[in-house]
Amino acid sequence: MTMNVDEKFYENDEGLYFKSGYPSQWYIAPIIMEELEQTKYNCCEQRMMYMKALAFKDYETADLIMKTQDPK
Repeated sequence: MTMNVDEKFYENDEGLYFKSGYPSQWYIAPIIMEELEQTKYNCCEQRMMYMKALAFKDYETADLIMKTQDPK
């Protein structure tokens, strides 16, 4: 059974899912991975997508990812 908690959350019998609110990957909360790098990301999703682009040596997309403020 699906139950809408609000527009940012989704819940069913198996769990509670976060679409865009805290603590989803898309929640805007600036982070800096100081131990590994000195890059500032606007959310966890931006870091994950940036690192994926680098893993595939897609430097053009990596640059675009870092220029956007929208996690979508």
